Amino acid sequence: MLFSFILFFIIGFIPFVAAYFGLEITTQQTKKLLPSSLVYFSLFSIFKLFTVSALLTELQGHNIQTFIVTLVINSFEFVAFRSAYETNKVTNAEKGNTIAFWWAFLSAFLTTILSFISNSRTYEMEPHHISYAVSTLSYLFLMFAMQNFVLSIKKFTKIHQLTASQQLFVLLLGLPSALASIEPKGLFPSFVPDLLKIGSAALLWVVSKTIRNQKEEN
Repeated sequence: MLFSFILFFIIGFIPFVAAYFGLEITTQQTKKLLPSSLVYFSLFSIFKLFTVSALLTELQGHNIQTFIVTLVINSFEFVAFRSAYETNKVTNAEKGNTIAFWWAFLSAFLTTILSFISNSRTYEMEPHHISYAVSTLSYLFLMFAMQNFVLSIKKFTKIHQLTASQQLFVLLLGLPSALASIEPKGLFPSFVPDLLKIGSAALLWVVSKTIRNQKEEN
């Protein structure tokens, strides 16, 4: 079991090691930006943990209802993420990269730990565990999609003041987690939700870049 867990971590966090050096994350920036960002990350994590535990226990086995609830709950992460940017007065990608990276890393780390704990009694490395480990890449795509979207919105704009299309995008930010929550039930291979999670997060990142580029052109 220990070997499987170590292998799981090695596979899952290779993208984060590459991103850390690729984005030139500095210790100085981390010390400056991470502490206050952790407050918002923790608040959302607690909200998500208790809400998901309470609601999904009742919806266990109902894919459609679980999908909708997970979609809505995870879309609230944008509120916490944007609050971290506003608190740290982030106005450019260079400064925001540090928050986005560590937010993604902590999300992947927390999810991985909780998943391992919940499966600790029967945990054995299987093919879909590999795809689950690889799916941690989705957190990088998703957080940088959030960053692009945050930087495309005027500083003092409230959530309820966003246009209908912008509010829809915020809702869709919960899509990767919602797709990952679908139980195969023998209808398709167990690794499919993990691949959908990565694909949807990557698509949101591409769309967010388009939104941000349009804002900069205007």
